Amino acid sequence: MYNTNSIFFSKLHHLAWCALLALSLAGCGGADDAASTAAQTSSTGTTAATSVAVQPFLLHGVPLATVEAGSIYQYRPSATGSNGRVLSYVIVNKPEWAVFTESTGELSGTPDGTNVGTSGDIEISVSDGSTNATVGPFRIRVIPQEVRTDPVTPTPPAVPTITGTPASSVVAGQRYSFTPVVTNPTAAILSFSIVNRPAWASFNTATGSLSGTPTTANAGAFGNIMISVSTAAAPISLPAFSIQVEPAADNSPTISGTPATKIAGGAEYSFTPAAGDPDGNPLTFSIMNAPSWANFNAHTGQLSGTAPSSTTASFFSNIVISVSDGTLSASLPSFSIAVQATSGSGGTGPGGSKIKFHPGYYIELDPNSSLASQLSIIDSLKGAQNVVGVSIIEPWVMFEPSRGVYTGGAGSGVGFD
Repeated sequence: MYNTNSIFFSKLHHLAWCALLALSLAGCGGADDAASTAAQTSSTGTTAATSVAVQPFLLHGVPLATVEAGSIYQYRPSATGSNGRVLSYVIVNKPEWAVFTESTGELSGTPDGTNVGTSGDIEISVSDGSTNATVGPFRIRVIPQEVRTDPVTPTPPAVPTITGTPASSVVAGQRYSFTPVVTNPTAAILSFSIVNRPAWASFNTATGSLSGTPTTANAGAFGNIMISVSTAAAPISLPAFSIQVEPAADNSPTISGTPATKIAGGAEYSFTPAAGDPDGNPLTFSIMNAPSWANFNAHTGQLSGTAPSSTTASFFSNIVISVSDGTLSASLPSFSIAVQATSGSGGTGPGGSKIKFHPGYYIELDPNSSLASQLSIIDSLKGAQNVVGVSIIEPWVMFEPSRGVYTGGAGSGVGFD
């Protein structure tokens, strides 16, 4: 036995705000705004330019996710920390049945039966002319008007619960990801929303997942982030949390991922690493010792192809995938790919003995081969990638207690202590 590892916009001026989305939700602007926009000192002791992440105000208020046809919907976010500055609001994907007030950010309206269904991803942004904050994306589901004939108030359904502890920090250039855990006792349709979403992150209204890769320009604190879930009732929210984007120790790009190291002959192989750059520079990928049967994409880093079909097992070793921002680079650890033989008994090893692959677990040697042949196979694979140990199982007839050795049988002259 041979062990191995397994492995749409409502106002044109909103366009000008898009460049201001990289902001921090760090503080509410106190008495001295200059302090909140001061230059930051990097981890290396040098003074960096003021981060575009700095934001002097925050938004509050979770939007309702459901409204009954014929009923009034109203949502108005509040902003704190603006220090008297004039604020202007814009909306993306406003429902056709609703009206929006730019001076207050209020979204309101009364949908009718023709509006039953779920809106697109709505975002409401507020700006003081230099920075902005965002509510959303969120969705509004219009449900049919309930016919009420029973004077008895029905028992409200069980509400969902939402839990989870988001990571409080991330290094620039590395991916951040958090998905809350939700229970849904009645299997109701769930809708997620977010307030004070970091501009460098995206949010999934179907799962509540918050993810993204900040760059060095986003270094700073993003606070009072609130993720909520709702059915037809009031939203249930996680406690507000913050994400601190830490400057990278260096500005080298990052690359990660675990490629598969075993594949059956004739099967499709595909691996794409995850990569990022602290400065947000464009990246290119390269590879060393790529298998002859595989293709490599220098734009994505994907290694893919159809493994060769053969009665002989094959190994492709010391494969290295690297990424570069044009100046600095990083690489994955070298890895190998073992392609199984397509015959029922596996590949052919030294001496003609058979090898059978069990991907991710072990390599089985032909039990009818001699110990010498098995040892030769083992010796030929020494130093191969992902080799973690060797275990040989032999029948008792091969064991000679008096000598304390395994042999190839009487008179074979092969054995080891």
